[in-house]
Amino acid sequence: MAIYKRNNTYWYDFRVAKSRHRGSTGEANKRKAQAFHDDLQARFKRVALGLEVTITNTMTIYDAYEKYLTDPELVANVRASSLYIKRTSWEGGDKRKKGSLVLKDIIKDAPLHTLGEKHVKIIRAACIERGEKNRSINNRITQLKSFTKWCAKEKHLPFDPLAQIVKLDEPEQKHKLISDDDLDNLLATLPTWLREIVWIDWQVGIRLSNITSLRYDQINFVNECFEFAPDDMKKGKTTYIDLEPEVLEWFRIRRLAHPYETYVWPSPYKKREHYTREHVTNLFSQHARAIGLECTFHSIRHTFATRWAESGMDLPALGKLLSHKNLASTQIYVHVEDLHAQRQAKKKVVLQRKAPSLRLVQGAS
Repeated sequence: MAIYKRNNTYWYDFRVAKSRHRGSTGEANKRKAQAFHDDLQARFKRVALGLEVTITNTMTIYDAYEKYLTDPELVANVRASSLYIKRTSWEGGDKRKKGSLVLKDIIKDAPLHTLGEKHVKIIRAACIERGEKNRSINNRITQLKSFTKWCAKEKHLPFDPLAQIVKLDEPEQKHKLISDDDLDNLLATLPTWLREIVWIDWQVGIRLSNITSLRYDQINFVNECFEFAPDDMKKGKTTYIDLEPEVLEWFRIRRLAHPYETYVWPSPYKKREHYTREHVTNLFSQHARAIGLECTFHSIRHTFATRWAESGMDLPALGKLLSHKNLASTQIYVHVEDLHAQRQAKKKVVLQRKAPSLRLVQGAS
Protein backbone atom coordinates (compact mmCIF):
# COMPACT_ATOMS: atom_id res chain seq x y z
CA MET A 1 0.00 0.00 0.00
CA ALA A 2 0.99 3.62 -0.33
CA ILE A 3 -1.21 6.21 1.33
CA TYR A 4 -4.83 6.02 2.38
CA LYS A 5 -7.27 8.42 3.99
CA ARG A 6 -8.62 8.04 7.51
CA ASN A 7 -11.07 10.76 8.57
CA ASN A 8 -9.44 13.94 7.23
CA THR A 9 -5.81 12.78 7.37
CA TYR A 10 -3.74 10.59 5.05
CA TRP A 11 -1.82 7.69 6.51
CA TYR A 12 1.18 5.79 5.10
CA ASP A 13 1.67 2.02 4.87
CA PHE A 14 4.68 0.39 3.23
CA ARG A 15 7.22 -2.41 3.62
CA VAL A 16 11.00 -2.09 3.58
CA ALA A 17 13.36 -5.04 4.11
CA LYS A 18 10.46 -7.29 5.15
CA SER A 19 9.37 -4.78 7.87
CA ARG A 20 6.03 -3.01 7.73
CA HIS A 21 5.79 0.70 8.57
CA ARG A 22 2.53 2.56 8.97
CA GLY A 23 1.25 5.71 10.64
CA SER A 24 -0.13 9.18 10.11
CA THR A 25 1.45 11.61 7.66
CA GLY A 26 -0.20 14.50 9.50
CA GLU A 27 -1.33 15.89 6.14
CA ALA A 28 -4.84 16.45 4.78
CA ASN A 29 -3.51 17.29 1.32
CA LYS A 30 -2.99 14.18 -0.83
CA ARG A 31 -0.01 15.57 -2.75
CA LYS A 32 1.81 16.57 0.45
CA ALA A 33 0.94 13.24 2.06
CA GLN A 34 2.37 11.34 -0.91
CA ALA A 35 5.58 13.40 -0.72
CA PHE A 36 5.84 12.63 3.00
CA HIS A 37 5.30 8.93 2.28
CA ASP A 38 7.96 8.83 -0.45
CA ASP A 39 10.50 10.68 1.70
CA LEU A 40 9.95 8.44 4.73
CA GLN A 41 10.09 5.27 2.64
CA ALA A 42 13.36 6.44 1.08
CA ARG A 43 14.82 7.12 4.54
CA PHE A 44 13.97 3.61 5.74
CA LYS A 45 15.56 2.16 2.60
CA ARG A 46 18.76 4.10 3.32
CA VAL A 47 18.64 2.81 6.91
CA ALA A 48 18.30 -0.76 5.63
CA LEU A 49 21.40 -0.23 3.46
CA GLY A 50 23.35 1.24 6.39
CA LEU A 51 23.48 4.69 4.82
CA GLU A 52 21.53 6.49 7.55
CA VAL A 53 21.09 6.36 11.33
CA THR A 54 18.36 3.93 12.33
CA ILE A 55 14.94 5.47 12.82
CA THR A 56 13.60 4.07 16.08
CA ASN A 57 11.07 6.69 17.21
CA THR A 58 7.52 6.23 15.95
CA MET A 59 6.04 8.57 18.58
CA THR A 60 3.50 11.20 17.51
CA ILE A 61 3.41 14.82 18.62
CA TYR A 62 0.45 14.23 20.92
CA ASP A 63 2.05 11.08 22.40
CA ALA A 64 5.16 13.05 23.27
CA TYR A 65 3.07 15.90 24.65
CA GLU A 66 1.35 13.57 27.14
CA LYS A 67 4.74 12.23 28.28
CA TYR A 68 6.02 15.80 28.51
CA LEU A 69 3.40 16.94 31.03
CA THR A 70 3.72 13.80 33.15
CA ASP A 71 7.52 13.68 33.18
CA PRO A 72 8.45 13.19 36.89
CA GLU A 73 11.49 15.46 36.66
CA LEU A 74 9.47 18.25 35.06
CA VAL A 75 6.66 17.92 37.59
CA ALA A 76 9.12 18.00 40.48
CA ASN A 77 11.01 21.09 39.30
CA VAL A 78 8.21 23.25 37.86
CA ARG A 79 5.54 25.06 39.87
CA ALA A 80 1.96 23.82 39.59
CA SER A 81 0.92 27.14 38.06
CA SER A 82 3.60 26.77 35.34
CA LEU A 83 2.38 23.27 34.51
CA TYR A 84 -1.15 24.65 34.33
CA ILE A 85 0.00 27.30 31.83
CA LYS A 86 1.73 24.62 29.74
CA ARG A 87 -1.40 22.49 29.62
CA THR A 88 -3.82 25.34 28.93
CA SER A 89 -1.54 26.64 26.16
CA TRP A 90 -2.03 23.31 24.41
CA GLU A 91 -5.56 22.35 25.43
CA GLY A 92 -7.26 25.33 27.05
CA GLY A 93 -8.63 25.51 30.59
CA ASP A 94 -11.84 24.21 32.12
CA LYS A 95 -13.50 27.53 31.32
CA ARG A 96 -12.04 28.00 27.89
CA LYS A 97 -13.57 30.95 26.11
CA LYS A 98 -15.48 30.28 22.93
CA GLY A 99 -13.30 30.89 19.90
CA SER A 100 -10.03 30.94 21.87
CA LEU A 101 -7.02 29.44 20.11
CA VAL A 102 -4.76 26.77 21.63
CA LEU A 103 -1.81 24.86 20.19
CA LYS A 104 -3.83 21.69 19.52
CA ASP A 105 -6.14 23.76 17.30
CA ILE A 106 -3.16 24.74 15.17
CA ILE A 107 -0.82 21.75 15.37
CA LYS A 108 -2.47 18.53 14.25
CA ASP A 109 -1.16 15.18 15.39
CA ALA A 110 1.59 13.74 13.21
CA PRO A 111 4.89 11.84 13.62
CA LEU A 112 7.04 13.70 16.12
CA HIS A 113 9.99 14.02 13.75
CA THR A 114 7.88 16.17 11.41
CA LEU A 115 7.73 18.93 14.03
CA GLY A 116 9.76 21.91 12.88
CA GLU A 117 9.91 25.54 11.77
CA LYS A 118 6.88 25.13 9.52
CA HIS A 119 4.74 24.79 12.65
CA VAL A 120 6.07 28.09 13.96
CA LYS A 121 5.02 29.74 10.70
CA ILE A 122 1.59 28.12 10.95
CA ILE A 123 1.12 29.38 14.52
CA ARG A 124 2.19 32.90 13.62
CA ALA A 125 -0.10 32.99 10.57
CA ALA A 126 -3.10 31.73 12.58
CA CYS A 127 -2.53 34.28 15.35
CA ILE A 128 -1.93 37.19 12.98
CA GLU A 129 -5.16 36.32 11.16
CA ARG A 130 -6.98 36.71 14.47
CA GLY A 131 -5.32 40.07 15.10
CA GLU A 132 -3.27 38.89 18.07
CA LYS A 133 -0.26 40.89 19.23
CA ASN A 134 3.33 39.71 19.05
CA ARG A 135 3.39 39.15 22.80
CA SER A 136 0.62 36.53 22.58
CA ILE A 137 2.26 34.89 19.58
CA ASN A 138 5.62 34.73 21.37
CA ASN A 139 3.99 33.11 24.40
CA ARG A 140 2.67 30.26 22.25
CA ILE A 141 6.00 29.82 20.46
CA THR A 142 7.78 29.76 23.83
CA GLN A 143 5.58 26.90 25.00
CA LEU A 144 6.24 24.98 21.80
CA LYS A 145 10.00 25.58 22.10
CA SER A 146 9.96 24.29 25.68
CA PHE A 147 8.30 21.14 24.39
CA THR A 148 10.79 20.51 21.55
CA LYS A 149 13.72 21.24 23.88
CA TRP A 150 12.39 18.59 26.27
CA CYS A 151 11.93 16.13 23.39
CA ALA A 152 15.57 16.60 22.36
CA LYS A 153 16.75 16.25 25.97
CA GLU A 154 14.83 12.98 26.36
CA LYS A 155 16.19 11.70 23.00
CA HIS A 156 12.74 11.58 21.43
CA LEU A 157 14.22 13.88 18.78
CA PRO A 158 17.85 13.81 17.55
CA PHE A 159 18.08 17.59 18.03
CA ASP A 160 15.89 20.57 18.93
CA PRO A 161 14.32 21.72 15.63
CA LEU A 162 13.27 25.09 17.10
CA ALA A 163 16.48 26.04 18.90
CA GLN A 164 17.24 28.84 16.43
CA ILE A 165 13.75 30.38 16.43
CA VAL A 166 13.81 33.96 17.72
CA LYS A 167 10.95 35.94 19.19
CA LEU A 168 9.02 38.56 17.29
CA ASP A 169 9.72 42.14 18.33
CA GLU A 170 7.43 43.35 21.08
CA PRO A 171 6.68 47.03 21.76
CA GLU A 172 8.00 48.20 25.09
CA GLN A 173 5.29 48.01 27.73
CA LYS A 174 4.14 51.33 29.08
CA HIS A 175 3.17 50.90 32.69
CA LYS A 176 0.71 53.34 34.21
CA LEU A 177 1.29 54.93 37.59
CA ILE A 178 -1.56 55.66 39.99
CA SER A 179 -1.43 58.86 42.04
CA ASP A 180 -2.71 59.09 45.61
CA ASP A 181 -5.65 61.24 44.47
CA ASP A 182 -6.56 58.77 41.72
CA LEU A 183 -6.42 55.93 44.23
CA ASP A 184 -8.75 57.78 46.61
CA ASN A 185 -11.23 58.42 43.80
CA LEU A 186 -11.05 54.79 42.70
CA LEU A 187 -11.45 53.33 46.19
CA ALA A 188 -14.63 55.35 46.65
CA THR A 189 -16.27 53.47 43.74
CA LEU A 190 -15.20 49.90 44.56
CA PRO A 191 -17.22 47.28 46.45
CA THR A 192 -15.96 46.70 49.99
CA TRP A 193 -14.12 43.42 49.37
CA LEU A 194 -12.27 44.79 46.32
CA ARG A 195 -11.49 48.04 48.14
CA GLU A 196 -9.78 45.96 50.84
CA ILE A 197 -7.73 44.00 48.31
CA VAL A 198 -6.61 47.17 46.52
CA TRP A 199 -5.74 48.93 49.78
CA ILE A 200 -3.64 46.01 51.04
CA ASP A 201 -1.82 45.61 47.74
CA TRP A 202 -1.09 49.33 47.72
CA GLN A 203 0.89 48.73 50.94
CA VAL A 204 2.76 45.57 49.93
CA GLY A 205 2.87 45.43 46.11
CA ILE A 206 2.56 41.64 45.74
CA ARG A 207 1.32 39.91 42.60
CA LEU A 208 -2.38 39.68 41.82
CA SER A 209 -2.32 35.88 42.11
CA ASN A 210 -0.89 36.11 45.65
CA ILE A 211 -3.24 38.79 46.94
CA THR A 212 -6.44 37.18 45.63
CA SER A 213 -5.55 33.76 47.10
CA LEU A 214 -4.11 35.11 50.35
CA ARG A 215 -4.62 32.74 53.29
CA TYR A 216 -4.51 33.53 57.00
CA ASP A 217 -1.77 30.95 57.51
CA GLN A 218 0.45 33.05 55.21
CA ILE A 219 0.30 35.96 57.69
CA ASN A 220 3.03 35.62 60.30
CA PHE A 221 1.75 37.72 63.21
CA VAL A 222 4.86 37.01 65.29
CA ASN A 223 7.41 38.18 62.73
CA GLU A 224 4.98 40.80 61.36
CA CYS A 225 5.16 39.74 57.72
CA PHE A 226 3.66 37.70 54.93
CA GLU A 227 5.38 34.33 54.62
CA PHE A 228 4.94 32.65 51.24
CA ALA A 229 6.11 29.08 50.66
CA PRO A 230 8.08 28.22 47.47
CA ASP A 231 4.98 26.76 45.76
CA ASP A 232 3.16 30.05 46.30
CA MET A 233 5.74 32.21 44.55
CA LYS A 234 6.73 32.60 40.91
CA LYS A 235 10.45 32.25 41.61
CA GLY A 236 9.87 29.12 43.74
CA LYS A 237 11.54 30.36 46.91
CA THR A 238 10.27 31.14 50.39
CA THR A 239 9.50 34.87 50.44
CA TYR A 240 8.89 37.26 53.32
CA ILE A 241 7.05 40.57 52.88
CA ASP A 242 7.27 43.05 55.75
CA LEU A 243 3.98 44.46 57.04
CA GLU A 244 3.46 47.90 58.55
CA PRO A 245 1.88 47.93 62.06
CA GLU A 246 -1.46 49.34 60.86
CA VAL A 247 -1.70 46.68 58.12
CA LEU A 248 -0.86 43.89 60.55
CA GLU A 249 -3.46 45.20 63.01
CA TRP A 250 -6.06 45.28 60.23
CA PHE A 251 -5.38 41.58 59.53
CA ARG A 252 -5.45 40.74 63.24
CA ILE A 253 -8.91 42.29 63.67
CA ARG A 254 -10.15 40.55 60.54
CA ARG A 255 -8.81 37.19 61.71
CA LEU A 256 -10.71 37.54 65.01
CA ALA A 257 -13.88 38.39 63.09
CA HIS A 258 -13.49 35.35 60.78
CA PRO A 259 -11.86 32.62 62.91
CA TYR A 260 -12.95 29.72 60.69
CA GLU A 261 -12.09 31.13 57.26
CA THR A 262 -9.08 29.83 55.32
CA TYR A 263 -8.85 32.66 52.81
CA VAL A 264 -8.82 36.35 53.68
CA TRP A 265 -11.24 37.04 50.82
CA PRO A 266 -13.30 33.86 50.34
CA SER A 267 -15.50 33.74 47.26
CA PRO A 268 -19.28 33.81 47.74
CA TYR A 269 -19.59 31.32 44.88
CA LYS A 270 -19.79 27.69 46.01
CA LYS A 271 -17.49 26.34 43.29
CA ARG A 272 -14.65 28.71 44.19
CA GLU A 273 -12.56 29.02 47.33
CA HIS A 274 -11.51 32.61 46.66
CA TYR A 275 -12.00 35.33 44.08
CA THR A 276 -10.22 34.58 40.80
CA ARG A 277 -7.54 36.78 39.28
CA GLU A 278 -9.65 37.30 36.17
CA HIS A 279 -12.66 38.48 38.16
CA VAL A 280 -10.62 40.89 40.29
CA THR A 281 -8.65 42.45 37.44
CA ASN A 282 -11.71 42.80 35.18
CA LEU A 283 -13.80 44.46 37.87
CA PHE A 284 -10.90 46.74 38.82
CA SER A 285 -10.43 47.87 35.21
CA GLN A 286 -14.15 48.50 34.76
CA HIS A 287 -14.29 50.82 37.77
CA ALA A 288 -11.05 52.53 36.72
CA ARG A 289 -12.38 53.29 33.24
CA ALA A 290 -15.64 54.57 34.72
CA ILE A 291 -13.76 57.42 36.43
CA GLY A 292 -11.50 58.05 33.42
CA LEU A 293 -8.46 56.23 34.79
CA GLU A 294 -6.52 54.12 32.28
CA CYS A 295 -4.77 51.48 34.37
CA THR A 296 -4.87 47.82 35.35
CA PHE A 297 -4.54 46.04 38.67
CA HIS A 298 -0.85 45.50 37.88
CA SER A 299 -0.45 49.29 37.92
CA ILE A 300 -0.68 49.08 41.73
CA ARG A 301 2.40 46.84 41.88
CA HIS A 302 4.22 49.03 39.34
CA THR A 303 3.44 52.19 41.32
CA PHE A 304 4.61 50.48 44.51
CA ALA A 305 7.93 49.48 42.90
CA THR A 306 8.48 52.89 41.28
CA ARG A 307 8.11 54.67 44.60
CA TRP A 308 10.66 52.38 46.23
CA ALA A 309 13.06 53.03 43.34
CA GLU A 310 12.50 56.77 43.72
CA SER A 311 13.31 56.48 47.42
CA GLY A 312 16.79 55.19 46.53
CA MET A 313 16.46 51.40 46.84
CA ASP A 314 18.99 49.67 44.55
CA LEU A 315 17.70 47.30 41.88
CA PRO A 316 18.89 43.98 43.45
CA ALA A 317 17.15 44.88 46.72
CA LEU A 318 14.05 46.01 44.83
CA GLY A 319 14.06 42.72 42.91
CA LYS A 320 14.02 40.80 46.19
CA LEU A 321 11.19 42.96 47.50
CA LEU A 322 9.15 42.25 44.37
CA SER A 323 10.15 38.56 44.36
CA HIS A 324 11.46 38.79 40.79
CA LYS A 325 13.00 35.60 39.47
CA ASN A 326 15.89 37.46 37.85
CA LEU A 327 17.21 41.01 37.71
CA ALA A 328 16.06 41.47 34.11
CA SER A 329 12.48 41.77 35.40
CA THR A 330 13.54 44.67 37.62
CA GLN A 331 15.36 46.50 34.81
CA ILE A 332 12.22 48.45 33.85
CA TYR A 333 12.87 50.61 36.92
CA VAL A 334 16.47 51.41 35.99
CA HIS A 335 15.52 54.87 34.66
CA VAL A 336 14.01 55.70 38.06
CA GLU A 337 17.16 54.53 39.83
CA ASP A 338 19.35 56.56 37.46
CA LEU A 339 17.30 59.70 38.05
CA HIS A 340 17.55 59.22 41.81
CA ALA A 341 21.34 58.75 41.53
CA GLN A 342 21.63 61.99 39.58
CA ARG A 343 19.66 63.92 42.17
CA GLN A 344 21.70 62.47 45.03
CA ALA A 345 24.95 63.33 43.23
CA LYS A 346 23.86 66.92 42.69
CA LYS A 347 23.40 67.34 46.42
CA LYS A 348 27.06 66.45 46.97
CA VAL A 349 28.48 68.64 44.23
CA VAL A 350 28.98 72.38 44.76
CA LEU A 351 27.27 74.13 41.86
CA GLN A 352 27.28 77.78 40.86
CA ARG A 353 23.74 78.77 41.83
CA LYS A 354 24.02 82.44 40.86
CA ALA A 355 22.59 83.05 37.42
CA PRO A 356 24.98 84.89 35.08
CA SER A 357 24.08 88.50 34.29
CA LEU A 358 22.67 89.07 30.85
CA ARG A 359 24.39 91.40 28.40
CA LEU A 360 21.78 93.27 26.50
CA VAL A 361 22.82 93.87 22.92
CA GLN A 362 21.64 97.21 21.61
CA GLY A 363 20.83 97.76 17.99
CA ALA A 364 23.67 99.07 15.85
CA SER A 365 23.70 102.85 15.72
